[in-house]
Amino acid sequence: MNEETTKCPKCKEEVLKGAKKCKHCGADLRNWFMRHKIISVFLVLMFIGIISGGSNPNNSNNGQNSNGIQNDTKAEQKTGKINETISVGNFSYRVQKAEQAQSVGNQYINHDASGVYEIVSLTLRNNDKESRYADSNMFKLMDNQGRSFVVSTEATSAYSIANDNQYDLFLKQANPGLEINGVLIFDIPQDASGLKLEVSGGFGSPEKAYIELN
Repeated sequence: MNEETTKCPKCKEEVLKGAKKCKHCGADLRNWFMRHKIISVFLVLMFIGIISGGSNPNNSNNGQNSNGIQNDTKAEQKTGKINETISVGNFSYRVQKAEQAQSVGNQYINHDASGVYEIVSLTLRNNDKESRYADSNMFKLMDNQGRSFVVSTEATSAYSIANDNQYDLFLKQANPGLEINGVLIFDIPQDASGLKLEVSGGFGSPEKAYIELN
């Protein structure tokens, strides 16, 4: 077995990395979430809805403190830079690097950007006392024109499969006090500048922080 092949979990024969089906036994080699995309999206939305619906409405006071005075939420926003650790809600984040590319993947599976891919490599740490789920939907990329961008699922899937699925943040579980690494890929216009990553305190958390990427 060489670096470009792996073993089929069903028949144990060699197949190409990134192959969707075993050429020997016909087994579907995609992970569960890729085989059941509609169910996966439904589960994610249901999970987010349950957590969001469980938040205490008494804690939502439209930006006012207990005396009815409007808070300056912008002044409370945390901002960090690459290689700095910033904590918000249940998580701490540290961006190692941010780079751009026109395509991601390998010779077997790849995806091209409509504009350009902004590839953000980061580490997140669960600061809570119980297990928490991290997901790419907890992040947005913003530029100096006020535009916001979500993670490209197609590009992230191609990148993840080409790297043995070790950087995919799709509903990845983080145990207390431990770190996990992930990659976020955004398809953005060529003219986007002043980029900053919006990070969340976790599912259902209203807390946000920002990491400047350039």
